Amino acid sequence: MLIVPLIAESLRRMKRDQYVVFACTGTNRFVQFAVGGPGRVRGEVVSDHFLDDDEQLTAAERKAIAGLGFTAPTHADDAPPARQVKGGSPNWYRDFHGPGAAQLAAVAAAEILAFAFKHEPADVRYHAFAQDGEELVLPVAGIQPEAEWLSPGFRPDDHDDLRQMVVETLEGTAIGTTRAAEGVDLVVEVGDRAVYVTAHDEPMSVLLYSVVGTADEGEETLATINDLNRSRNGCRAILYDGHLVVDRVLPGDPFVPRQLVEAVIEIIAWANTIATQGAEATPETAPDPALN
Repeated sequence: MLIVPLIAESLRRMKRDQYVVFACTGTNRFVQFAVGGPGRVRGEVVSDHFLDDDEQLTAAERKAIAGLGFTAPTHADDAPPARQVKGGSPNWYRDFHGPGAAQLAAVAAAEILAFAFKHEPADVRYHAFAQDGEELVLPVAGIQPEAEWLSPGFRPDDHDDLRQMVVETLEGTAIGTTRAAEGVDLVVEVGDRAVYVTAHDEPMSVLLYSVVGTADEGEETLATINDLNRSRNGCRAILYDGHLVVDRVLPGDPFVPRQLVEAVIEIIAWANTIATQGAEATPETAPDPALN
């Protein structure tokens, strides 16, 4: 699930006493996390205390939540202090500890949202904030913040508008580090992988690509690429000037802000997956950025 690495990265970047709530649209169901510092995450899943009668958790949902290591609620939300369990919660809860806390919490969130609550990322909204009320923007591909920070109705009229949309969208997220580069509008770096992004005006579109590494043009390599392309939607693998490249083209329409971050993560994930399939990794080497 693509949202797992993004939720994990979000939790790793969050600081002590910062919070994020993933809410299922049209319902009162949610999964929420509180960060207690490096390697410390408290996760909670909504309990029946906060749900209307027609939204109460089913036996199967409770079993799924418990199966992910969450403890059943220990007391009601309005319980007097004497009846509240120290360290407990009126929600289902689990404490994640150690270097892998963010990753484990992200897997749990994705499992609950997708399989227990049957909600796709597009049907989920997040609200992230600090203890002092400061709003946070997180790099969660496919999940939009409750307050849209970029208007989905903004329609690029020309190449300059489209380029502005691309740059402001990617620079406004915490997906990775961004930098300028000759021949492209922006480079997004996540770990040791770089994604080159550029806007085109004929036709209005956005090209994103990452160089997996060098590769020969032998029959085995070509057969591998063909197999990959048959199994993948959106992205494609190509040979270009002795390099194995993963790319994706987005139409230059108002949906670009919603698709850019997801496209970057998908390209990186796919490039990392196929890096061992006939390519010698040289991510610092880029062919002509005018790929199209």
